[in-house]
Amino acid sequence: MHKVLPRKLILRAAPPWRFMQLISHHLPGTIEDARRVHIVDEQELQARIRKAANFTIACPKCGHLKRVGHIRLFRSNHWTSLFCLACKAHCSSRQWQCCCNKLWLACEQHAILGHCCGQKCAHPTQPTSLNLQILLLLAGRRPEFLC
Repeated sequence: MHKVLPRKLILRAAPPWRFMQLISHHLPGTIEDARRVHIVDEQELQARIRKAANFTIACPKCGHLKRVGHIRLFRSNHWTSLFCLACKAHCSSRQWQCCCNKLWLACEQHAILGHCCGQKCAHPTQPTSLNLQILLLLAGRRPEFLC
């Protein structure tokens, strides 16, 4: 069978890393500061989406402008392939350039707009008929289609 070899027992103090604090006392403040930087209120988000409706980018091959406000440029972890009507080329949306002659996703001003493209703007409107019927049911009134 297996034998356990005799060894000298060495009793030492705990290693220095065991006494280090695992979480810095500065970490919660750092996390809160980062969260505040990335918070966008709903009105600002809707304004960005409305502004993105007119977003145009230029073809990387010929420079022809294409309005892409209604197209999702990035969806399901893939860049959308865009077709240029001028040169008939298909190119990934990440290769197209903004009006600053930079890749749109590398431009501080236009990257935010590009990622807002293709999203629906939530306008506060009258409730749709289905929503109205659900509200009537919750209020205890019977909608007309059930009568």
